[in-house]
Amino acid sequence: MPNKKTDEESLEEAPYEKVMERLAATVEALERGDLVLEEQIRRFEEGVKLVRRGQALLDEAERKVEVLLDDGGTAPLEDTEGGGTE
Repeated sequence: MPNKKTDEESLEEAPYEKVMERLAATVEALERGDLVLEEQIRRFEEGVKLVRRGQALLDEAERKVEVLLDDGGTAPLEDTEGGGTE
């Protein structure tokens, strides 16, 4: 069984693409309909958290784009994958 605390911590750090991958897998598991009720509830809760994280990331990206468009300058992008922004 996965460590819930570790999963939640990694979700808080997860980039948008990873969030969407996990959300797609969660939806697929729920749609199969072969999970027991407790697992369905756990997966649904995970899905809600993933949607919220994804929305927060999109909101942040939108704010950065608005800053760029309003100021004509640049807004620093976070390096969420450790690859740099060169």
